[in-house]
Amino acid sequence: MEKKEVVKIFSIFSVCYPKFIESGKEELMLEVWHSMLSRYPYELVKHAAETHIKSSRFAPTIHDIIQHIIEYENIGKLDGMSAWGMVIKAIRNYGYYREAEALQSMPPEVAEVVNAMGWQTLCLSENEIADRAHFIKAYDTMHKREQQVALMRGNDYLKLGR
Repeated sequence: MEKKEVVKIFSIFSVCYPKFIESGKEELMLEVWHSMLSRYPYELVKHAAETHIKSSRFAPTIHDIIQHIIEYENIGKLDGMSAWGMVIKAIRNYGYYREAEALQSMPPEVAEVVNAMGWQTLCLSENEIADRAHFIKAYDTMHKREQQVALMRGNDYLKLGR
């Protein structure tokens, strides 16, 4: 995103939040916002800005905008419960001895958590409720970690790997 596009975003915010730009700090705000948001496409930032305006009566921070971008990028991604459903389906379809095929049938992030827990362990377990809880917790933790890494690196437009 270019500086002139940040100025357009600021114009939108100024109309919706009259005290958004503090007098005397316009240039500094422009520099900081551009620095933090330059890696994202303008249309995505504009969408995040519009989402914020619709959902909050308070002026946004850079963090708010990036959070909206992350939320938008995660639409349609698997949640922990859906991922667990794939694991159960793979256990039923492939069983204990066909681990490689089972893991290939799952998205990489699901297979990664299954590997960490142990395919054979999951197949032989008699406590599906506890396994489901552990899987979902591990899956959600991995997803949060990926989001945090993306936030810290900027990841050239949030390549969250999913």
